[in-house]
Amino acid sequence: MRKELLKKFSKHCKECNGLCCKQAEFTVFDWELRNIPIDKKLLKIRKNWGNKGKSKDIKIERISMGGKCNFLGNNGCILKINIRPLDCISYPVFPVIKYGRDEKKEIYGMMVHKSCPFSKKISKDKNLLKSVRRYWEIELKKIKKKDIRDWFGDKRNYWLDKNIIKIKI
Repeated sequence: MRKELLKKFSKHCKECNGLCCKQAEFTVFDWELRNIPIDKKLLKIRKNWGNKGKSKDIKIERISMGGKCNFLGNNGCILKINIRPLDCISYPVFPVIKYGRDEKKEIYGMMVHKSCPFSKKISKDKNLLKSVRRYWEIELKKIKKKDIRDWFGDKRNYWLDKNIIKIKI
């Protein structure tokens, strides 16, 4: 699924030459960070989510590399596809999630972040959006509801609403 998704994104990514990777700021779950082969001291933790930063068991971290991503090679990302963070795989498209009782999570739309210079094109690419949705349906099964809420938030915030294109799909 990841390879298929990256292939569909590639036409858009080639147009901007990987601008998001050159800014090198992304969000990772703690289990993703453990899999990234880099000295964690080289990473600047910009923001912590989960357990409000009071615990050693922080679940989600916002990473800044202060410029070009250390994993951006001449032909794209050099990380093995199976260890790339979810954020990197689906950026700038993310699910809008409805939470049920217990661990139930349901995708009821998608959002495309406007920081991508091709967000308008991407928001009209129904084939790509359907693939991203399928990807997230699979990935959400692996993530605890609480961690998703920490990452995406319980409530929509004003800043995010102003900077996304909402899509019903």
